[in-house]
Amino acid sequence: MKLTRILLVGVLFASATPASIEAGILKDLKKAGKEALKTQKEALKSKGKEALGNWSGSDEASSSDNMGRSVGNSKSGNAASGTNYISTDNKKVSAKQLNYIPDSAELNAPKEVEHLHPSTAGADFTNIRGCFHSPNQTSTTVHLTFDDTPEFGDFYEGIAYINAGKGNCFYINNRGEKLFDSYITEQNHKLMPRFCNGRTLEKTSINGKKAIVIRDKAGKDIKTIDALGSSPYFVNGVAAVVIGKTEFTGPFTLKYINTNGDFIFDNLSVELSSSISSTTDLAAIMREESEGLTAVMAKDPQSGKLVWGFRNQSGAMAITPKYAYVGDFHDGMAMFLVPDAGSGTKGKWGFIDKSGRELIPASFSNRPSDFNSGYARVTARDGAIYLIDKNGNKKQGPYGRGAKEGAICYITPFVNGRAIAELEYTGIGASIYVLLDENMDRLAWGRIPDPNISHKGDHLIFSDNKLIYFGENSTSRCVYWLNPTTMDLQNKNTLCNPYVNGYSRYSYQGEHGYVDENFNFTIKFEKNEF
Repeated sequence: MKLTRILLVGVLFASATPASIEAGILKDLKKAGKEALKTQKEALKSKGKEALGNWSGSDEASSSDNMGRSVGNSKSGNAASGTNYISTDNKKVSAKQLNYIPDSAELNAPKEVEHLHPSTAGADFTNIRGCFHSPNQTSTTVHLTFDDTPEFGDFYEGIAYINAGKGNCFYINNRGEKLFDSYITEQNHKLMPRFCNGRTLEKTSINGKKAIVIRDKAGKDIKTIDALGSSPYFVNGVAAVVIGKTEFTGPFTLKYINTNGDFIFDNLSVELSSSISSTTDLAAIMREESEGLTAVMAKDPQSGKLVWGFRNQSGAMAITPKYAYVGDFHDGMAMFLVPDAGSGTKGKWGFIDKSGRELIPASFSNRPSDFNSGYARVTARDGAIYLIDKNGNKKQGPYGRGAKEGAICYITPFVNGRAIAELEYTGIGASIYVLLDENMDRLAWGRIPDPNISHKGDHLIFSDNKLIYFGENSTSRCVYWLNPTTMDLQNKNTLCNPYVNGYSRYSYQGEHGYVDENFNFTIKFEKNEF
């Protein structure tokens, strides 16, 4: 820590010298800083190995029932205490080791963050806090055996869709019990059927003619509708279907149905010039309700183009469709897109309120973030990042590379009153990440354990009160599961997605299945060895 302060004083002194002398001093300081950091890292690695010296493993027999399900596991942890984690090399670490938190000096903290809680997200501490560890397998873990690793969807109303390959598709409950077979074979989990109000939607063919079938939780067909296509599932009890004689003969009409199969929202029916039978396209049409309003597509009576507006829960149009695209409402605001002349994909973005007033005119060339905690993040053409308020005024920023030492060079959008900002430190050869609240106060700090992390397409989400940060490195997506209060790294690159209804799909290093909120396997998929 003393060395860090000496280096910082040296940098300040160097700034008052002539340019040639300044360059030499800064070069020497940078070299000294790297050597000091290397020495610290070697010491910390040695300390980490000592802290993780007491590894143990166990093998326990599994019991199976008459459905080919296995209850229990071959490697168990203490689920009740939550103290044991099974690492990817089948070794355990104790609760004492998991609770080890290094102080600021050990983490080589810059003075600007010394007073904050030190996160254990540094690369030297990934094994100490269970960063790359597998979920626990407990006495209640259910094991399902398949010839190949299945594709699987999220749980909705206690039921999930499984594609086991070779046309073997079915539904299971959260105990791993098979319920009934599916009519469809879907590999993309985002398009897999989901239960809503006790009903699910499946596409089928009857006498060579396309149709959709509404089914209940017992697998009983409730209603069959002649339709060329449909959205993959009900959203808030509503699904979209396309009606027409054949795929090639019009007219085509986009209609809406409820979970009983009744046609609803006649005022929202849309005459189409061509069929939208693609499940992907129809999935994009169905939007979640947000703050009492749902984005909906309609046809502009003058141009004949498809445009977007908002309906209320009863289907009445709340905001007249006229935009090329709209986002969902967050913080009472929704983004909208006005296309450039002759372009339907490029244009300017702005924000409307729930009355449809354009509070922030269409003036942003790059798509902004949703509003949260009173802020939206916008990016200028030169790449500079700003946080704006609901009047469109710049409140924070600009943020970008090359700012002064220790300044914010990047920030995620706010979610649930939290954001993560990157502080640039060229002197120590590493970036520091801080957890911010809605007042821009710094709560905790740490280092993302991948030095090649980029911010392309990143976002921050809360799911079941768990903070998930998505980023990308040069080759793949990086997923960081953080403690929402301390920013401590709980796990990395293991969750397929955020938690949905208490479960997350897990797929990492050959292990697949569902994990609960305590990171225990509830259902684990095994590969048939015969």
